[in-house]
Amino acid sequence: SNLLVRLRRDDGAIVYLNEVEIFRSNMPFGSVNALTPASTTTPEDGEKFFSALVSPSLINIGDNQIAVEIHQAAVSSSDISFELEFLGNVDTAGFQPPAVSLLAPEPGDTVAANVTFVANATDVDGTIAGVDFFDGGNWVGSSTVPQNLYYTLSWSNAPSGTHVLTAVAFDSTGLNSTSAPVSITVLPAIIPRGAEWKYLDDGSNPGIAWRNVAFDDHTWSNGVAQLGYGDGDETTTTGFGPEPANRYITTYFRHAFAIANPSASSNLVVRVLRDDGAIVYLNGTEVFRNNMPGGAVSFTTPAVSAIDDDKFHGAPVMPALLVAGQNTLAVEIHQASGTSSDISFDLELLSNLPPTPPRVRLLAPTNGTIWFGPTNLMLVADNSDVDSPVATVAFFDGALDLGATNVDITGGATLIRSFNPGSHTLRAVATDTMGLSATSAPINITVIPAPILTTLVATGSVWRYFDTNYAPAAGWRTAGFDDSTWKSGPGILGYGVLGASSLPATQINSGPNPNNRQITSYFRRLFTATNAGNVTNLSFGVVRDDGAVVYLNGNEIFRMNMQTGAVSYATFAITTNAVSGTNEYYYFPTNLVPAPGMLLEGTNVLAVELHQNAVNTSDAAFDLGLFTLAPPGGRPTLHATFDGARVHLSWNAPGFTLLESASPLGPFSPSTNSTSPAVFTPALPARFYQLRQP
Repeated sequence: SNLLVRLRRDDGAIVYLNEVEIFRSNMPFGSVNALTPASTTTPEDGEKFFSALVSPSLINIGDNQIAVEIHQAAVSSSDISFELEFLGNVDTAGFQPPAVSLLAPEPGDTVAANVTFVANATDVDGTIAGVDFFDGGNWVGSSTVPQNLYYTLSWSNAPSGTHVLTAVAFDSTGLNSTSAPVSITVLPAIIPRGAEWKYLDDGSNPGIAWRNVAFDDHTWSNGVAQLGYGDGDETTTTGFGPEPANRYITTYFRHAFAIANPSASSNLVVRVLRDDGAIVYLNGTEVFRNNMPGGAVSFTTPAVSAIDDDKFHGAPVMPALLVAGQNTLAVEIHQASGTSSDISFDLELLSNLPPTPPRVRLLAPTNGTIWFGPTNLMLVADNSDVDSPVATVAFFDGALDLGATNVDITGGATLIRSFNPGSHTLRAVATDTMGLSATSAPINITVIPAPILTTLVATGSVWRYFDTNYAPAAGWRTAGFDDSTWKSGPGILGYGVLGASSLPATQINSGPNPNNRQITSYFRRLFTATNAGNVTNLSFGVVRDDGAVVYLNGNEIFRMNMQTGAVSYATFAITTNAVSGTNEYYYFPTNLVPAPGMLLEGTNVLAVELHQNAVNTSDAAFDLGLFTLAPPGGRPTLHATFDGARVHLSWNAPGFTLLESASPLGPFSPSTNSTSPAVFTPALPARFYQLRQP
């Protein structure tokens, strides 16, 4: 009942069924031959399927043939891709419609008579056939060939008033979808966007007379805005000089216009798209300067900074500067340096624009995000204004004023503040130079207390070790074992080069000779844990060249690079997984959810046996780090454990202070030993201890 061809191609393709062309993708129209390049280099790099419906009448009973030609965009292309499937009786109800969104104009834009539509359209199981643009229910125009991945359309002489714009995308399976509506206001313009301009792009110095109405610019070039080079979105491409690495700093533009009755303009607003800096003159008088230093400038004066935004920046202009008859707007665009890769210019001059507040939105943090805290967050706001620059942006957390910041040259504002655990509703308030303000939509975030991460055994800690080439006495894995005769030293412990001249930190016995190494070495370390019942995760990092078995409080909890089953001092590590190179001193990770009783309150012991994979091994290495994760918050617990005549007081509560008193009723004062664990030798009279937050 139907046929669907789905194709992956890099760069372009033409598909034939029984010698009839059925699909062409990223190829020029008309006849092609073996030397015809594809239309463009594919941005999806052959990863995306493109689809088309095919008439079933082209199928013959019996033998049929699919034929495909893949074309590269250039002889220097680095790759080629092809894959195809041909499907019959496809359930078209299962097709996915395209996705489409209007990127420009933006909601709430106020523009002059010329409007540029920019739409993004994609499809997961077909190909975008085209995008139609609408003003309400009125069709404005279509775009079938994307430019830089986007579908664009210029709408000239749009009527003044409010317009609700949409984009409708159609795919190769016959489905379509409509973008969210965008409401804009179109104002009558003295000079609209996309107007024709005279321009001087030869790197010469025109002096100052070029700004005046009477200046003779008949030798200048002319073209329609947007003017510039380097971005690919220019209507008119200007020159930059003979040296790409030493481009002209300044390009000059002029536009003449007639005004019959200057008094009809109660106000004027000039809005400029500029990359990098601009100065605007009306009838010889400077009316706007953006991203340029103060004072006098020349044709070699660079802009303040390199920018690459696509916004129009506006400022009020005194209507008294208009004259009856001929007027001239003159603009100089300055690059930040001679190595700048692009330049952009467009301008609109609006009349009788009612005072308009700025627009502002919070870009970061993202709505609905959850953060561990307390934490510092960067608040980022994007803002614009039709008729005057935005002066400041203030940020609020509910009713709390977080502070204000000046707006940068691209129309952004940032502020870094600390947020405590809880729910936060963030807003930005932009205020322009005329005193008008606007508030962004709220952004809701949640800050939750961070989990408590505790180091129980740090890497590089001191371990007791037994390296005599035979098994230690029974019970060596338990806390009560007497290891006082064992040697001790910090990690990494081992022998051999281990890939770094400073390793190992502790040299252990390697055995009788290089061809008769001892197979197994043994290690022990006591450590203290508090709030053991709250621990949700045990995280280990283990250096083990070659294999290891790890015991906690006498019970095996994991092994690395070792065979299953019982092991002895003569058991080899897995010989096929020799540890070499940087892995010889890499901390291999292992995470465990502790079973009840695995981690004990107070004293614990880690016991590790390190096995080599051969008797002629060249090196050995061991170290281990142990970290715990526990949920945040809650009342801390003060634990007391006993070691002969001494008492160990321990707690896991950052921000709490240990206090002591001779009476359970106080008064309490800070203890002389305030670091957990605090060790005391009891003596009369009795002492009482508590934890308190300052």
